Amino acid sequence: MIYSGPWLLKPLKNLDREEKINIDNVGSALPPAGKAGTYTFVGGSNLAIWHYQDGCGNFYDAWEFIKFLSTDKDSQKRYANATMMIPASREALEEFITVDPLLKPFRNALVAGYGRSFPSIKEWGEIEGIMVDDLNLIWKIVGNGSFIPDRRRAMVETELEETDETCYWILNHGWKWRIWKHLPQRWKEVILFGSNYLNQMLAIITCVSFVLVLHGLFKRKENKDLKAKIAALEKDIPPFKRKENKDLKAKIAALEKDIPPVYMNGGREGSRIPPPMSMDPFTTYLELIDKALKELPIGKILFNPPEEMKACDTELVEVRITQNITEDLTKGLEGRGKAEIRETKVSPYMKVRLTGSAFKIVPEISEPQIIESDKYTEWQFHVTPLKSGIQTLRLTYYVIINIAGYDDKQKAYKVGDWKVNVKVNSMYFLKCYWQFIVGTLIAIVTLIIAIIAIM
Repeated sequence: MIYSGPWLLKPLKNLDREEKINIDNVGSALPPAGKAGTYTFVGGSNLAIWHYQDGCGNFYDAWEFIKFLSTDKDSQKRYANATMMIPASREALEEFITVDPLLKPFRNALVAGYGRSFPSIKEWGEIEGIMVDDLNLIWKIVGNGSFIPDRRRAMVETELEETDETCYWILNHGWKWRIWKHLPQRWKEVILFGSNYLNQMLAIITCVSFVLVLHGLFKRKENKDLKAKIAALEKDIPPFKRKENKDLKAKIAALEKDIPPVYMNGGREGSRIPPPMSMDPFTTYLELIDKALKELPIGKILFNPPEEMKACDTELVEVRITQNITEDLTKGLEGRGKAEIRETKVSPYMKVRLTGSAFKIVPEISEPQIIESDKYTEWQFHVTPLKSGIQTLRLTYYVIINIAGYDDKQKAYKVGDWKVNVKVNSMYFLKCYWQFIVGTLIAIVTLIIAIIAIM
């Protein structure tokens, strides 16, 4: 099957004459209908005259030639028969399709109004090039049998999202995209690294400045109101009442001297409460913990970190733990990373921690979970790389020991370190960079307002 136009009929007939194919086995039809109906691409060639300059002498001849090509039915038919391209004239079209029955579906697409053209915008040439390259890459991914279906689907979705985002920025921020595209790779990495931390600092400065502004404004008002209330109260207090207040303070001071220290200081100084009874010997406690750890059963732990990631693109990483060593832990994984399974000690109550200095890691569940005897327990982490290059993710799990008469205790076990190749994501810069400029302006304006309010 080939998705093409009427111009393909001429080379097919040449192949038929060379007896390489049988033209009787070739058919044509409209594209199948989708959710929005049946649509097909419609394009063509435009004829134009360059800007007329005085003294050229050929302007009117050129105009007559264009009229001859575009309005004369006979010239339209000769051009169509020579190239197998659909003529622009409706009258010529009806005669052209009688040349071969394979041309009828192309005529029907035009007459029924199924045709759609590319948008007439100046950015289309650049967008078309990007879409052709990205769609070719998608076809290569789809046709690569070495990838598992879920991996292929995830890679295709990623490419489509990046293509959509790139086209969005070309349409809405064309000149910014062109500047970013021509920057050296090293500059892009430096800008991405700086924008990550500057955004955080500007956010903190903005919040602090906003609090200072509010504090200064409310403090001023409170001080004025308080002074006014004190002045009003002092005017209303009779002289004999002022003396009574002084006498009351003296009585309170005298009573405080008679209160025993145990009640004055909450039992800290001079307390009559006896000290607590001593606990069991510490050595016995350590023996109980050691025994509990040795008796823990062996289970399995799964971890699926990606080998490659893009800076500032969030991906899902999963950890699964089970007591049942025969259970298939890989079933239903959502992350695209390669699953690794290792033996581990398992307690009835466990928690998992994923760390990495170059990553922002947000766990779905950070609290400990129960480990069932016949089904795995899962932790999910949303991992966002903040730096490019070879970065490290570390996985640690904690077994929680319960000993009668004592608080629960936990022991950490390191599963291992995984190296991740983090690549630069150019699209993220465009989003973060303009947030940085807006954040800078807000911070400057807020600081100026704060200084004025405090002064």
